[in-house]
Amino acid sequence: MNLKSKYPFLIGLILVLTGGAIYHLNGSSILKDIHQNGQINELSYEKKEQLENLEKKALAGDASAMVSLGEYYELGQWVKPNKEIALSWYKKAADKGYIIGMHNAAMLMYEKKDPNFLLLATRAADNKFLPSIRFLGKLFLNSNNQKDHVIGLRYLLQASQQGDASSMIALASVPQFFENPHADYLWYKVASQNIKTEEDRSQFAILESKILNIYRDKKAVNDILINEGPSFYKKYLLK
Repeated sequence: MNLKSKYPFLIGLILVLTGGAIYHLNGSSILKDIHQNGQINELSYEKKEQLENLEKKALAGDASAMVSLGEYYELGQWVKPNKEIALSWYKKAADKGYIIGMHNAAMLMYEKKDPNFLLLATRAADNKFLPSIRFLGKLFLNSNNQKDHVIGLRYLLQASQQGDASSMIALASVPQFFENPHADYLWYKVASQNIKTEEDRSQFAILESKILNIYRDKKAVNDILINEGPSFYKKYLLK
């Protein structure tokens, strides 16, 4: 019989007296780290058990649990931020083919200037993971190598076809890559219909101030939408 289930009152008393140190006997490193960070008393008994079980699942090979643990360490939730531990868990999840693990690992590796980030980001993008597609699109589009621009455009178009406003906004900023002379306005207009997050709104506000300075004639922009919009959107947004 499990010690905790056999002597629940005793275990509860020890938890109060030790601030949760009893969990260290079970080898739960995240609880140990929370304890060392002085946050153990902030957690309820149920939350401590939840974290302990999460770590057990991760150690048993559950990729989703691995990513969750990595996020605790990356964000510094209850534990001191430790991106090395976070990256280790993300990589373990990535090795199991877990797409979020691939993306999260790639982002931390990119921060560290580890060139191997590209392999993991590409694997996640190939699995149609939108954040990775968007990231690679902007990365290649901002490259000094013109050949990379073609790759960046392909990724951003792919993300736009998934309704990603951030990618549409990025494309509106590079109208020179499109045959249509009003590509900036057309991307701006479709982006306005796909805003979902505060980050989208912030990016869109910057774009809008530029676009409205260029396109001031309401009749002209209506003509653009009517005469050029259908063929433009059919070409670039239909999968």
